[in-house]
Amino acid sequence: MTPPVIDWSTLLLLLRRRSGLTATRIGRAVGSDERHIARLWRGDVNEPRFGTGIRLLDLAADHLSPEDWAVVRRSSPIASAA
Repeated sequence: MTPPVIDWSTLLLLLRRRSGLTATRIGRAVGSDERHIARLWRGDVNEPRFGTGIRLLDLAADHLSPEDWAVVRRSSPIASAA
């Protein structure tokens, strides 16, 4: 199995910190539910559905700083493989 390109747990942690949004509000914003967002955040699920992932990235783009994105890139499972 190919490792995920994005560490969704780190992305969601930073998104929740920077935006102040709860898992429920993030889920609503991206067309998902609180349980799925919480599973991604905890790392119980490695990747969201494609559409949910795109919407999460879009939401994160509105809230994360360039430094936050650098943290997300460094935490990616493929970053350590390079």
